[in-house]
Amino acid sequence: MRREGFSGERKIHTGSNDNLLEAILNQWEAGNISPAFICEGTEENKREAISSCNYFERVFFEVLPSLEKTLVVYGWGFGDQDQHIIDQIGKSTVKKIAVAIYGDDDVLCGKIEQKLKALNLDKLVFFDSTSDGCWNNPVVETVEHEDVA
Repeated sequence: MRREGFSGERKIHTGSNDNLLEAILNQWEAGNISPAFICEGTEENKREAISSCNYFERVFFEVLPSLEKTLVVYGWGFGDQDQHIIDQIGKSTVKKIAVAIYGDDDVLCGKIEQKLKALNLDKLVFFDSTSDGCWNNPVVETVEHEDVA
């Protein structure tokens, strides 16, 4: 997602040979756009930023509460100022959450476990955000699958 001007937003699409990070960089370098993300400090500021973007409003009010079964989180630290997001996830039927963690951070894992306790999850898993296959870390080995008759 990228912003165009004050209130417009557009999806960034990848070409057949581009990965998403390359497509974002190409769009950014090519013109007058900026990435659409929320980095404001307080929960109130974050809510105002959500309201300023149709895409973020839809994700917050429609997508998060309608999530089903499993959620994978990459790049979110579950700060105190993000409780409104956890509350929206709590309206869903998510029962399993996998959270990417950079490094071996037992303190952060404990804080996240505490914040998500009210969701009554069946399973909460932490995985290394630098492992193969995560976000922009390609899987080094490929596994061939045999067709089953």
